[in-house]
Amino acid sequence: MNVTEYRNKAVFIIMIIIVVVCSIILFSKFNFQRKYIQTGLDYNGYKTVVIISLDDLSRPSESWDNAIKMLVNKKLPHTVGVITNKSDWNYIRDISDNEYTEIASHSRTHDKLSVENYDYESEIGGSKEEIFKNLGVTVVSYILPYGMWDDKVSKTLIENEYIVFRTHVNTPLVKGLYLSDHEIEMGNLWGTNDTETLNTAFDQSYKDNKIYHLRIHPAHVNWANNSYSDKHLSYISNRSDVWYVSMGDFYMYNLNFARASTSESRGSG
Repeated sequence: MNVTEYRNKAVFIIMIIIVVVCSIILFSKFNFQRKYIQTGLDYNGYKTVVIISLDDLSRPSESWDNAIKMLVNKKLPHTVGVITNKSDWNYIRDISDNEYTEIASHSRTHDKLSVENYDYESEIGGSKEEIFKNLGVTVVSYILPYGMWDDKVSKTLIENEYIVFRTHVNTPLVKGLYLSDHEIEMGNLWGTNDTETLNTAFDQSYKDNKIYHLRIHPAHVNWANNSYSDKHLSYISNRSDVWYVSMGDFYMYNLNFARASTSESRGSG
């Protein structure tokens, strides 16, 4: 065997090893998610899911610094909605440079849907393009300004390949994947700053095996040590029987494996 033949054989063997390893990883993930789809809110042993979403990221802010720091320190994945035409991209890149932050679009201008000549494509598709251009991230989640939406919003989101949008609960754009949420806003804008109320909402989700969705506008939250935010996030974190996941990741996993399950069903028929 000459050198060229030896090299080609070695490359072939390496490629086979890579394929086998990747197949094992994908198979394990597939089985995990297939069980989730078949058994409902079982989560392969998890009692509940915690999803945290934050609104109005754009420019440097002590509130945002403190929010991201606290969430990361408590190892809580979260989804942040970026207003793209007001953004300091270096700042957003810096504070999202961790394993827990998912970037989502929160529109380009944060205009209300009711404004005259609302530009659906610019707000929804344009914001996604700006995030990709400046961060190199393809977003799949959209947080609606003021929670407002209509059929044209849904159509434009689908056309721009989003998989989930958030009004005041998580609303996937994939038929059959919606799961009822227990949701609550933390803070002084539209929510509560009472620790007991927040903890009780989580407890109810945990008891009922539902998704717990915590909504946050960081500018309206007290992020001090031992504050209600600190106490509540500590209360819900670090539980071995809870699945902590960002909004986009949760629905992306379920979309992928729902499609796989559908293919299996068709194949078996």
